[in-house]
Amino acid sequence: MSLKKDEEKDDDEDKHVKKKRKLEFETEDTVPQEKLKLLQSSHEVNRLLANSHLKSLLHVIDEAKDAEEIMQKAMQEPLFVEFADACLKVVDPQSEEEK
Repeated sequence: MSLKKDEEKDDDEDKHVKKKRKLEFETEDTVPQEKLKLLQSSHEVNRLLANSHLKSLLHVIDEAKDAEEIMQKAMQEPLFVEFADACLKVVDPQSEEEK
């Protein structure tokens, strides 16, 4: 098999994985990729991500087996709530204005 065919096969597999992932995890609350990319340019989100305590907390959340329980605990942390609010302002500014 040629290198070009291998690359095409890899591209097809990547597209399949992305499509499968999208279908497998998408809910009514799923944030579109375009809006998630806006988080990269948010000064406030990036400022908060510089905090080592928040980084550790996000890592614990990411690795947790019981996501619901760990999220309930995280929402008790003012720093996490500040981070979540900053993210919401970027991806859903309209709902943030309704508060």
